[in-house]
Amino acid sequence: MTAVDTLKQLLEQGITIVGENKDKIEDVLDKASAFVDEKTGGKYSETIAKGKDTVKAFIPAPPSNQA
Repeated sequence: MTAVDTLKQLLEQGITIVGENKDKIEDVLDKASAFVDEKTGGKYSETIAKGKDTVKAFIPAPPSNQA
């Protein structure tokens, strides 16, 4: 197995793990953005929401359970 193959395998495993935990990751993003919004007094609410939505868009969907 070459280094490139190993990196591809690690990337696929990472994507799978992130997909399997999509709900948890989105929950943390919601809590973190609410915390930052509160600490900034709502001054950057729109920017925080855009950033949160951008990050959520990159989270892969959970893998399907096809055999």
